[in-house]
Amino acid sequence: MKKIVTCWLITALAIASVLVWQFLSLFNLYSINKEKFSNEVNERIYKTVYELNTLQTTKYHTGNYIGVNAEKHLALYIRGNERDTLSFDPSIGIVEATSRAMYDFRTPDWTLERLDSLFQVKSNRHVQITYKLTDSTGKVIQSFGETKSRFRKDITGSPVRLGFLTKHVLRYSYAYPFSLSAFIQANLQSIILLAFLLLFLSSCILSVFHSFRQANKQNKIRDLVVSTIIHNLDSPLSCVINTRQLLEEEIEQHATREEKELLNVIQDELTKMSTTITQLLNLSNTSYGIKVSKEEIDLPALLQEIINYNKMILPRDKKVSFIPRFNMNNHIVKVDSNHFEEIIQNLIDNSIKYSGKEVQIEIICEQQGKNVTIRIKDNGHGIVPNNLKKIFNPYFREKNKQGKGYGLGLVYVKLAVEAHGGHVVADSQNQSGTEFIITLPRE
Repeated sequence: MKKIVTCWLITALAIASVLVWQFLSLFNLYSINKEKFSNEVNERIYKTVYELNTLQTTKYHTGNYIGVNAEKHLALYIRGNERDTLSFDPSIGIVEATSRAMYDFRTPDWTLERLDSLFQVKSNRHVQITYKLTDSTGKVIQSFGETKSRFRKDITGSPVRLGFLTKHVLRYSYAYPFSLSAFIQANLQSIILLAFLLLFLSSCILSVFHSFRQANKQNKIRDLVVSTIIHNLDSPLSCVINTRQLLEEEIEQHATREEKELLNVIQDELTKMSTTITQLLNLSNTSYGIKVSKEEIDLPALLQEIINYNKMILPRDKKVSFIPRFNMNNHIVKVDSNHFEEIIQNLIDNSIKYSGKEVQIEIICEQQGKNVTIRIKDNGHGIVPNNLKKIFNPYFREKNKQGKGYGLGLVYVKLAVEAHGGHVVADSQNQSGTEFIITLPRE
């Protein structure tokens, strides 16, 4: 199921990438078209100004003449018998210099309205332009065109300088005549591909969502079935344990050594089964998150009860000793006694399992401000330092460790401690034992 969902996610990610690429391509195409249009308008305005200035000097005879010396960068003005020269910046081209000089001899017929009319005649499409003619101080002399709307972001054109003597500046702005139908028609294939990818991406997302829902539903059903089976196993197991105890009591007086060994074997196997069922129950509970129900308990007394219980079920092949040290003025702590017992029992089981023939387990309980610290330290084989952060991962087991297990006990310990609002850490030196430190809030 995970592989299917992963494949769907990879497919959706790939389609999303192509979709974004298509969007960026269309946006880039739009920007290129807009820039191209802007360059065309600026160039057309510049040529139109030159044409209007030329018409002013050829159509209307005023007796005034101008001339431009490109080599010496001089503009020559002839008014009747008067001649004036004016030098201009070498960076100004001959066409611009001639246009600016002609503008100085313009007639009253030179208007922004005529300029726009001439521009629209020469242009292959109508462009909405707003003109402003300003003097050298920036004061508006003439204006023409539609007022800019606050809903429309116009493009500001390149200013055109007019005249050497008058020093006017033509400023203008215009709207980009974006035609949706024309744009769609020009990019129809890309838009169709974009729509198809968007539809397919939506299908992928819906499929992933449906797969997750189905997987979640199946997991809940599976967990319910597992929990039911485990609970159904727990009841007959308790019955078998009780029956075995009654049987041992009945035949204790006249049982042979072989019969007692068989009873011990049965006891060992039943203990293993009971431990496995408890771990499976704990794991089943963690699927939905561990919920604790705190109550006030005497913590040292509870720890002592756990120690006493373990003394009765010690394995026959090991010598185990417990060293309890309880340094608390106030013994009352709020915890969930059921989960807390399982936490400590898991750690004790690990200490016994991963130690030699002689096992020494220290259980220290200390008060630290508003918190309580419980330390469980053994003299076992220890844990490789590199694995200390991994031991709380599900199913992790050190390769060099012997003994049966599923790598789930410490997962439960961590989750149960965190459910109490605390935290647990491990400290170990290889071949020198392991210490688990649990910190719990008192409340």
